Amino acid sequence: FGWEVLPMRKFEHNTVYLYLTAFNYILFKFITKLFESKTPRVRQNMELKTFKDKFLAVSTKWIRGKLKFLAREKDYIGLFALI
Repeated sequence: FGWEVLPMRKFEHNTVYLYLTAFNYILFKFITKLFESKTPRVRQNMELKTFKDKFLAVSTKWIRGKLKFLAREKDYIGLFALI
């Protein structure tokens, strides 16, 4: 995990943090494996930042006090098979 300095002061908190980090990593790998066959933008070896920028980012804009979703060139139609 590349911890040169532990993120928390108490050892018990670091243990919980490590468990949560490992769980999130496994969950992220499961999601990328699931979506890899549905859309070409998701690869199993991509990093979390790339996944957020290329797949999860949705254009939004505040219009008259409401949040509106804007059209994107991304095609999400292949993901409807998962629902």
